[in-house]
Amino acid sequence: MEPAKGVPMCCCCRFTTVLIFLLMQLAVTSALMLVGYIFVYRRFVYEMIVTGLAILVSIYAVLSINRGQTREVLVLGIAEIIFGIHILVKIVFFVRLYFGKDGEKILVELFYGVGDDGDEKAIEKRAAPIYALTITIAFTQATLSLIVGILCFKFRKHFKDDLPSAAPFLKALEEEYDENGPSQHPQ
Repeated sequence: MEPAKGVPMCCCCRFTTVLIFLLMQLAVTSALMLVGYIFVYRRFVYEMIVTGLAILVSIYAVLSINRGQTREVLVLGIAEIIFGIHILVKIVFFVRLYFGKDGEKILVELFYGVGDDGDEKAIEKRAAPIYALTITIAFTQATLSLIVGILCFKFRKHFKDDLPSAAPFLKALEEEYDENGPSQHPQ
């Protein structure tokens, strides 16, 4: 994508554009996952809350980037990395559970709450594509979370404009030095 003629686009602008795009992509995949939790996996209230928070964190990170608040972007990047690791742990857990002994039956009971009634076979037939779609969205979400978290660290490195100045700290040290006198401090 070329910028308009006469308007140069610096690397910082490109970096910020990519970061905002990835954050919005993460918000969209989190929204897809939230819809899946609401309509398919109604029993996972905790996961609904965590996924809803991931959407809010992504949107708030975009707002923080637009305001140039690098500290908030750094904290949100750490939250995204934790969220990505959380999702990867869930993926590993469910894949191991699915391929374990009676894994599909356990997952059907876990997800749908089906006991020993006749619905179990019908649900098992439609469950595999739903699991595959869920794992795909979750893996995309985890990958985006980790990438966005790392890019938030890079954002912090590139844009240090709102970092506190060291001047107040140095002034306080000088005042302490003056109170104690020069004899106690090496020259």
